[in-house]
Amino acid sequence: MISKWIFSTHRVGVRKSSMKRLFSNARRNHQHVKYFTSMRLYGDKDAKLRSDIRMLGNSLGNIIKNHDTKAFEAVEQLRKYGQEWRREDDDGEKTFENMVDMVSNYDTKKLMMISRAFTHFLSLSNSAENHHRLRRLRRRMMEHDGALSPKNDSCSGAVQRLLYEKQQSVDDVYKSLCSQTVEIVLTAHPTEVNRRTMLQKHQNTKEILEAFDRTDHSPYEIRQLNRQLHSEIANIWETDELRRSKPTPVEEAVGGLNVVENVLWKSVPTFLRKLDVS
Repeated sequence: MISKWIFSTHRVGVRKSSMKRLFSNARRNHQHVKYFTSMRLYGDKDAKLRSDIRMLGNSLGNIIKNHDTKAFEAVEQLRKYGQEWRREDDDGEKTFENMVDMVSNYDTKKLMMISRAFTHFLSLSNSAENHHRLRRLRRRMMEHDGALSPKNDSCSGAVQRLLYEKQQSVDDVYKSLCSQTVEIVLTAHPTEVNRRTMLQKHQNTKEILEAFDRTDHSPYEIRQLNRQLHSEIANIWETDELRRSKPTPVEEAVGGLNVVENVLWKSVPTFLRKLDVS
């Protein structure tokens, strides 16, 4: 997020004083990040997530370094400032001032490079977090005899509450489920600028992370996975992540059909089969 603020302020010609004010507002709005990060992100249950993010970040850093050493050094310095700010007990005023002073001297080209670096890192981190969520879900399912998650806020949990807490009969629950109707609305959002090719690359990255979870790889297979991961992240870095032209109605329709073909046709039957045996 900080990278976007940096680029936005420079792009519109905001003075250093305005940039300081923008950073200060952002800092006040995100003071809880220190506590949230220390309590949630760094728990033992997320050790594998930290490992994945570190691996993705190292790979991205090496690619940026090969592309532009000075930009890599600037990104690393900003990252270290961010770590210092998170560790400080006070509001981190001095560290925040150092960050503002640092980026105030950069031109648009360098700010763009730094912004892309942080944006891609956050996107890769999101991919790792999504994968980690599924990994933890599978781990819970190994301890559960049903086909769906036993969590209270899941569909299976809702059925269990209806049966045992609300004293509903099995027939009533079954009839209610069978009578449910779902209307799908696929809307073409003109503000959606992420390209499908970029989304696919991030999906490929998650599949590589899933392959890394196996414990029976040979050394050669591990080297191959590392090469695949590096290649995929390099493609992400070198690909224009934004759609530069307005999609045609046909392209918008194709995007909607992709959701049906690649998501609904696979996910809905799988979910219904799991619900049927739960």
